[in-house]
Amino acid sequence: MSNTLIITGILKTRTALHIGAGKGTTEFDALLRRTAAGEPFIPGSALAGALRALATRLAPRLGSKICALGPTPSKKPCGCMVCHLFGDVNPQEEDTEEKGGRASRLWVYDAVLKTANSTWVRDGVGIDRASGAAARQGAVKFDLEVLPAQAEFDLHIELEDASEQDQRLLAAVLAEWQAGRSAVGGRVARGLGAAALEELQVQAQDLNNAAALMSFLRDEPQAGLKTARKDHQEWLRGWLSAARQSVVPVSDAPNELDVTRSWLELEFTLQATGPLLVNDPTQAGRTGFDHA
Repeated sequence: MSNTLIITGILKTRTALHIGAGKGTTEFDALLRRTAAGEPFIPGSALAGALRALATRLAPRLGSKICALGPTPSKKPCGCMVCHLFGDVNPQEEDTEEKGGRASRLWVYDAVLKTANSTWVRDGVGIDRASGAAARQGAVKFDLEVLPAQAEFDLHIELEDASEQDQRLLAAVLAEWQAGRSAVGGRVARGLGAAALEELQVQAQDLNNAAALMSFLRDEPQAGLKTARKDHQEWLRGWLSAARQSVVPVSDAPNELDVTRSWLELEFTLQATGPLLVNDPTQAGRTGFDHA
């Protein structure tokens, strides 16, 4: 049996989002990933990868050595903070729990799109990495199917048998997502996939309790849930406060890794001095213009 924290919220995109399906059509070179019902969604693996990547940047500031940022990972089970929460970065068949191995304590479910959204076309140009010029071979010109900004997805995460260390690290990561410093999907370096976590809720489920266990088996999860603390935000504030108290100076960080000390946000007004076109082929086709 286990004690489980159930974390839910809404992941709202701030920029266009592309989660690739690995195939295209005559209309799009790269399609969005869709469910069997045809609705775009974000796979749990994509969300877990984004969570782990951010946790890897934050954990050294919380006093933990990180195997993924050090030398070649050992074949032995890793005991670093990130691997303890997300599972070993280099798992082996013989890494049983008795020997220190452990799968991820996080269950990250697929994020389902809350409302129907029309998709757009995003144009791109292939770049030769060596010269920095447009690529001369392959798909020099390509397009992507993307969801526009303000799309909302239901986020559902479950954390099993978590230690205080696990909850500190996860709270620090979720706080960054709440601040809008999250990115999922493809081409995030080009500005796609920026998102913010809203309406965070944290509830506890104790399957060691007979009544809660029966509710779970009867598929009545809400009957066996209780708020993790007085309110949903208190869990985050409490563990985030604990995480900040454990922050070490950069000079004292393990391996002297200088990562994620702070963020710099810039807000400015971009004023065009002449005509401006940000082309949207989808709207062009609907209105009859060659470019819109």
